[in-house]
Amino acid sequence: MAEIRTDAPTLPFILVTGEGDEQVASAAISAHVTDYIRKAALGQQPTELVRRIKNAVSAERTRHALAREREHKQALLDMVTSGSTRTDFGQQLCEHLVTDHDYACAWIGILDENRAVVPLATAGDTGYLDTAIAPGTGPGSETEPALAALATAEPVVRSLDVSSGYSTADASTGSHWEASATVYRFRSVAAVPLVYEEVCFGVLSVYSRTESLTSDVDQSILREYAQTAGYVFRTAAWQETLLSAANTTIEFTLTDGHVPLLDLIAALPAGATFETRTVIPRKEDEVLYLCTVDGVSVSELADVAIEIETINSIKQYGTSDDSQCGIVAATPVPEGRLVDAGVSLEQTVVESGTV
Repeated sequence: MAEIRTDAPTLPFILVTGEGDEQVASAAISAHVTDYIRKAALGQQPTELVRRIKNAVSAERTRHALAREREHKQALLDMVTSGSTRTDFGQQLCEHLVTDHDYACAWIGILDENRAVVPLATAGDTGYLDTAIAPGTGPGSETEPALAALATAEPVVRSLDVSSGYSTADASTGSHWEASATVYRFRSVAAVPLVYEEVCFGVLSVYSRTESLTSDVDQSILREYAQTAGYVFRTAAWQETLLSAANTTIEFTLTDGHVPLLDLIAALPAGATFETRTVIPRKEDEVLYLCTVDGVSVSELADVAIEIETINSIKQYGTSDDSQCGIVAATPVPEGRLVDAGVSLEQTVVESGTV
């Protein structure tokens, strides 16, 4: 018993003994056996040994899984608290997945200014990326799992058959990325979007030469890594924004949804437009748009607004200028949601069925 425990401290070990006195039990406990059973008991209960073995194996697998979970949580904590940049964190994560989880390849992809997927960090057999994903490729343009996961913001897991012995020359007969993956003997691949608070910052992809990535355990670990990476990327984005002296201007184009001004423009003749730079909250359930209209008179606006549920009233300002008016609309409105998020509103332009 002592020799076994020296060579394999955690190996499940069941002692089957012909003697069942207290001295044997004490020796077994001192030697850290998992369990022990008397031979006499086996004669009375033939399946007892089977049950004990199953229990011992199950307990060891649970212990191993918990130890592995603690290890990867500690690794994540070390990476997050290292104070590294987004690129440094991504590189640490990819190297950790290849070194400590034995994946053949790991990479993190993000979108560049042209919305093409580019690697932020890579580790392992990264030659696959050069052959499987062409420069300038965007999300959803191919079935490669990373591109598919970015397009749908949902995890993608695939198994691969390497027995056919594809080469890169076989790409014309099937999926290009699958042909490339089989050259590197990948057996499974998983791609998980880096999402935090409903914002997708990129995708984490790993490739294995076993079927491990189809298991619930590996997928659960990858989801946790991806969620943590999403948090790190969100934090890095905030830091970059706070440290930047430049303002960022974003233009939203809205064509549907709960937008009162869309309801109004849809009921007007073609060519009618209006623009506002001021939106004033009034009561809890309405706002006032101070607008300049073109292609339609304020009186025509008022006649149309009577039939629109989301428009409460139209008010004309001044006597000589028939292009200035106030539109009182029911909330919620897009401008209110943007202001609540800390955005400074520049203008709202309504024309041709869009806001």
